[in-house]
Amino acid sequence: TAKAEAMRTELAVMALNDHVTVDLFQIDKESVLMHEDLAFTLQISSDQPISYSSIALNIYDDYEQKNGFIDLRCNALYQRPDNSNIIELKGTLKNLPLLPGTYKLGVHIQSNLLYKDFHNLLQFEVVQKPLVDDIMPYPQHIRGRAEIDYDFYIL
Repeated sequence: TAKAEAMRTELAVMALNDHVTVDLFQIDKESVLMHEDLAFTLQISSDQPISYSSIALNIYDDYEQKNGFIDLRCNALYQRPDNSNIIELKGTLKNLPLLPGTYKLGVHIQSNLLYKDFHNLLQFEVVQKPLVDDIMPYPQHIRGRAEIDYDFYIL
């Protein structure tokens, strides 16, 4: 479909400023079922020593509203060797609670060479999971912004 062809799941070699480049940013699927995992890889390089104080991923919906924030700060980010100009992060967004729709993934970078948000770098679609007894889901405007995974039973 035209919508699926327009999805961008990989970005290679994009200059963020005069010194910093995204060498690779990718996700493993263009379409993910609600509550499934989505793996990502982010590789950033610079032409001079770089130290990071923050890297995060942002998820935006079709209305450009932020629906998720993935904080990638950790000691390993702060304690990198001084001579390392390349950083690679691999991870998994687990059990995505997003409602069906198209989402965009962006990156927030805070370092000695760059402090900026980069929006709409990658795109993916969340697809409705089957409901119990093949019940039709409520319309999107009733459901809110996220769906909590749950189990229940009736006595």
